[in-house]
Amino acid sequence: MDLYILDVNMRRVDVFDTYKSLIWTESLLPPCEFELETVHNQQAQAIFQKGRFLWIQGSDRVMVVETTTVVHDDDERILRVLGRSVEKWLDDRVAAQSLGPTVDAAGNDVLWKFTATPAQAMRDIVRKGLTLKTSDSNSYIAPIIDSTTGSIPETAATEFQIRPGPVLPMLSEIGEVYRLGWKLARTGDIGQMNFQVFTGDDRTTTQTINSPVVFGEELGNLTNIGTLESIKEYKNVAYVFSKKVSIEVFADGVDPSIYGAEKRVLFVDATDIPDKDECMITGTPANR
Repeated sequence: MDLYILDVNMRRVDVFDTYKSLIWTESLLPPCEFELETVHNQQAQAIFQKGRFLWIQGSDRVMVVETTTVVHDDDERILRVLGRSVEKWLDDRVAAQSLGPTVDAAGNDVLWKFTATPAQAMRDIVRKGLTLKTSDSNSYIAPIIDSTTGSIPETAATEFQIRPGPVLPMLSEIGEVYRLGWKLARTGDIGQMNFQVFTGDDRTTTQTINSPVVFGEELGNLTNIGTLESIKEYKNVAYVFSKKVSIEVFADGVDPSIYGAEKRVLFVDATDIPDKDECMITGTPANR
């Protein structure tokens, strides 16, 4: 698999195919990651400079070299190159209603409030993050805002209340809640990046629009199957804290009398729920 080196306009300027290994990982919620190992020499050192853009045929994701390490493997010096996709740029951009105080004269939080579908909210946040600036600075990095792709219908419009903060975690949170993917996609050698939100395609056996995709060892499309069991992230009780009330919520099937090391508590910060909605804490939002 050829690895292409891109210039700042995302156009191909070189190709590299003599690496020992390349792990190129793409995900629904970026940034994605890559790891490459190759023999260390002057050519490799010159190509994989920090900040260099990389791309592989068949993908629309672009990676950025962030870390290089030289290690010894038997009698060889190996250059190990790691980095993330260009969506990491959005961790260096801030979205807010404006560059101003975070509280008003009455002591209330100044929030950026608007109503939109989740996908449109993500696009609006990116626009704000790329245009928010002072009179002597510029945050723009020039992706083009695209439409939502995928056959799963969008969620209806809802109200968003955004606190000032980095763009990347905002997009990740909305994507996780509403099951939306997003990316900065390279569009050929025309020097353009598109910000795309996608819902995916329903390929389960419960629908008839798309051809279903079913995996199973008995179908011959899974091989060398292994197993993994872990309690590393397991939680069975949630302590939900809000401004006026806090409650304890047990996972389904968990005995409320659980104690000791068997009780694994998840902290839930619900202080962002407006006062008028505090009564909801004891209802559905307690399961968020």
